[in-house]
Amino acid sequence: ELLPPNESTPTLLSARKALATTLLQELHVPSSEIPKMKTPPTKAAPAKRTNAEFDVFKTCSYNTQSAAVGANATTIGDGGLSTTERKLQTLQKKQERLEKK
Repeated sequence: ELLPPNESTPTLLSARKALATTLLQELHVPSSEIPKMKTPPTKAAPAKRTNAEFDVFKTCSYNTQSAAVGANATTIGDGGLSTTERKLQTLQKKQERLEKK
């Protein structure tokens, strides 16, 4: 059993070589049948975090159309009213003006 402490690249490479040797010498498997060993991935440097950490409470519904009209995704404008509610209020005001005439 390969335990997590033993999951190192050199250990895995030596196990792969031992397996290939066993397949070739003892089981007489043709070398064309054995998959070629890929080069192990190099460890990349961890991504650097910026000063602005991820905020789970920050809204992420900011899109290109909102940016085009200058909307700010971090604030709720118009007292928290949705677009539909604002349109409804506008229409109700127009209706009131028309009824007064």
